[in-house]
Amino acid sequence: IFTGNFVAPEHLEPHLAGLDEEIRAFLKETVEGFLREPDLVMEEELVRRAKEAFGPLGDADLMQALYHMVYVDLYVRSYYRGRIVSSLADRGIPVFATGKDWDLAPCRRKELLQSTEGEITSAQCLEYLGRSKVSLNIMPWFKAGAHDRIFNSMLQGCTVVTDLSAYLEEILKDGVNCRVFSLREADRVPELVEDLLEKAEKGKEIAEKGFSMALEGHSWGKRAEKILKLLENNGD
Repeated sequence: IFTGNFVAPEHLEPHLAGLDEEIRAFLKETVEGFLREPDLVMEEELVRRAKEAFGPLGDADLMQALYHMVYVDLYVRSYYRGRIVSSLADRGIPVFATGKDWDLAPCRRKELLQSTEGEITSAQCLEYLGRSKVSLNIMPWFKAGAHDRIFNSMLQGCTVVTDLSAYLEEILKDGVNCRVFSLREADRVPELVEDLLEKAEKGKEIAEKGFSMALEGHSWGKRAEKILKLLENNGD
């Protein structure tokens, strides 16, 4: 299962409407940079490129430049989502995606890529996770924190397959409570998932350890407790 929307490249063109050719070329060049170097941190690289292209910028001008760069973020996210999810189906692995526009993904074996064909509620998403064996996570490009997709999946009994961030490197252990891949080797994902499905006992063991870890420290309740504690300490 993958829980999240897909955005087809052609649906992103409205973000470029009204921009002059120089800006359009800059945004597309920035996209290519992220596709070549998927380890780049989105916010850092966007600021660096904006200043490099347009010189010193005041806060207002920088915010306006970053606003138009939402095209870059959406394009890069959807590129990897479409590529990796499609590679699973094309390998012969049935995939279910929650979210919209998965019928537009670059998948050759469309019969193996099913979806909700639209956005669903969080509760419905958890129900689908509870009926799945393996949950794929692809991190957003902020590269520092986590995504609730990981912990929701673990708490619903899925074996999680994910790329990493600085925080995830601290708490996840490949082959113990999850399986890990690098976007630089995204073509390995079908092999990882296939191995988990073929070695059901190993996959179950990883899922159980992931569940225990998430339950102990990464449920919504645990997060709320931590936030309240931080607020209390700040109040002192």
